[in-house]
Amino acid sequence: MSVRIDARTVREPDALLRCGPPLDDDDIEVRDLVLVVEVLSPSARSMDLAGKLEGYFAPPSVAHW
Repeated sequence: MSVRIDARTVREPDALLRCGPPLDDDDIEVRDLVLVVEVLSPSARSMDLAGKLEGYFAPPSVAHW
């Protein structure tokens, strides 16, 4: 499943959690996600902590604790 960050950016997190009715079988984008999980790897750590982290906070449904 993918997450739309903005009009030009779509990400595929390692895991996500959403609340709501079941998605259609052909849905590929989650619009009502609550939690995003991205596993950091040593080789991609700097990229994951920079643009990806900030982008995952963009969808209004993501919970901020």
